[in-house]
Amino acid sequence: MKITFKFISSIILLCLISAQTDEFESLTKGAGSYQPVYQDLSNPPIPLESEIDPNEYYLGPGDQLHIVVTSLENKLLPGQEYDLFNAETVEYYEYISPAGELSLPSIGQFSTKGKTYQQIKEEIKSAASKKSYKKIQTTVRLSSIRSFKIQVIGAVEYPGYVEMTPISRVKDAIKATKGVQKYGSSDVAFLERNGIKQKLTLKEFLINGDLTQNPTLMEGDKIIIPFVEIMQKDKENFTEYKTHQIIVHGFVRRPRGFSYVPGYRASDYIAMVGGALNIGSYSNTIIYRADGSELNNAFDEFVEPGDVIFVPESLRSRMFGNISILQTATAIATLYLTYKAAIIGQ
Repeated sequence: MKITFKFISSIILLCLISAQTDEFESLTKGAGSYQPVYQDLSNPPIPLESEIDPNEYYLGPGDQLHIVVTSLENKLLPGQEYDLFNAETVEYYEYISPAGELSLPSIGQFSTKGKTYQQIKEEIKSAASKKSYKKIQTTVRLSSIRSFKIQVIGAVEYPGYVEMTPISRVKDAIKATKGVQKYGSSDVAFLERNGIKQKLTLKEFLINGDLTQNPTLMEGDKIIIPFVEIMQKDKENFTEYKTHQIIVHGFVRRPRGFSYVPGYRASDYIAMVGGALNIGSYSNTIIYRADGSELNNAFDEFVEPGDVIFVPESLRSRMFGNISILQTATAIATLYLTYKAAIIGQ
């Protein structure tokens, strides 16, 4: 019994060492290619349509603020010690954190979630005035704008994720995918935001300059460009339509486009791209229709012309990260053997 116990314990120890080594190699392999999350101040400024309205611009992770606190009194009071607010001028260059927090030493911490630039300016000025017993003047400027990725799918040349900013518009995102395909609709687009789909008439913007039909973008937005109806003979004659008619992407091995094959299911197209990654979820496959609708749990559903098939990340991966089944089983076995050893030792 003791020999068997020691043998099993040795095997588990070797598995744990191997798993730790793999994790270390995966972490150090990309260390030299690390890229900063936020833009450097040396980058050229982003072209603006007009001045940013502080009452309409909502701050978010990656925005940078420049705060200057200037003392209007130069002398210290009797017994007063020199501190941050006794200086004539104090400056901050601070980014908003990925959690939406802004931390200013000696002033306080501020949450920017759902707040405009103007609201945060007023909060900072109020907090600074309460922290100082001297007359001060506080100025707050937006020194750099954040960027984020949104998804553009459907009848565009290169569907996928594109990098945008809060001042970018729907047409900018479509342009970043190299534009609408030959058989895509240039007049209509669908914008999905917070689970709500809005139909946009791009033609109204192009002809009349109606910006409500070409709104600015936010984190989490998804743009869908529908296919137009064409004759069957045209579908057979034009390679462009065939090539981009069905798109398979997400957590799959080789995302790409295919021609439409009548009678094929989503599972058939996923197999054609080499299947899902080990962190992909077959059962939660989503089909985005050309008309803007979607089908959930669509792994066995029949595919229609213009569909986009998306394989999401599995629940296990979202909960435990990139931990293999072997590592999970090893950890459970270790706990069990530890428990058994404790009983034997009693």
